Amino acid sequence: MYKIKQIPEDFIVKEIFSPMIDDGKYAYYVLKKRSYNTIDAIKHIAASLDIPMKFINFAGTKDRNAVTEQYISISMGPRKDLSWKDIELRYLGNGKERINLGSHDGNHFEITVRSLEDRKINVPRAVPNYFGRQRFGEGGGNVEIGRLLLKKQFKEALILIDGNVSSNPIKELKLIPKQLLRLYIHAFQSDIWNKAVSKMLMRSIGKEKDGLWFPEVDIDDETLPLLGFDDTMEGPDDFMAESEKLLLMYDITRRDFIIRQIPELSSDGDMRKLLIDVKDLSISDPEPDELNPGKYKIKACFFLPKGCYATILITALFSAD
Repeated sequence: MYKIKQIPEDFIVKEIFSPMIDDGKYAYYVLKKRSYNTIDAIKHIAASLDIPMKFINFAGTKDRNAVTEQYISISMGPRKDLSWKDIELRYLGNGKERINLGSHDGNHFEITVRSLEDRKINVPRAVPNYFGRQRFGEGGGNVEIGRLLLKKQFKEALILIDGNVSSNPIKELKLIPKQLLRLYIHAFQSDIWNKAVSKMLMRSIGKEKDGLWFPEVDIDDETLPLLGFDDTMEGPDDFMAESEKLLLMYDITRRDFIIRQIPELSSDGDMRKLLIDVKDLSISDPEPDELNPGKYKIKACFFLPKGCYATILITALFSAD
């Protein structure tokens, strides 16, 4: 079985984005971090600057066990470089618009894959655009928080988020950055999408890897809905039937995606491409793995559009049959 992220330097991610520099209240930075996930890094920065977390915005979340660079904006942030242990901020300039989820173009990856038994590399015909495990949090906790928010069980959701038992959970939730709360809703939608896509693809020849189905034949790309309250979104009959079945299993209806108590969390849904569009893929020749004697390592470099997960591509390339 292959290994990734044995050391943070095995997983290098650089976000691709060009913020519009102009006179404005938002300070733009490149955040470089090691062994921090995005949320924890932002919590550390907010505490160090003595500002609310909601003043800090980002385009995408990045892994903990990695060395990553991404763009963030800080409302009225200091116009200078800043650094802490394993966290650096490089000041770029100011602008009129804050950075939001999805503002970036995508990410460039440089991944060292270790503990390979031989020099064989799978060349997939098509790679499904599954969401990676990091989307769902430890033990899938983000999915459960998303479900609780949709069910309007705000007290229980707040306890899972930060352990806070509050007599006014809605007020406490409103103090949490909306970007973070929306990630929980998105995690729930992503879990439904992954499972429905995997079930749909089982009609094609392929193999199960890490609990998801990977086809071994050419399949046509299409866009499929992440379900929300917009019931006009359409997809293949088997995909839609499986999605609705999963919602029922979670005791969720389409109307539950309207959250009147915190309107910013309401979601009408979205569309997502079925297949990953990999660009500039290069794979090095295998060489001896110094961390795993007797095994091989390779380096894979590639670009993925925003919202696509490198771990899914690595699974397709290197998982054993």
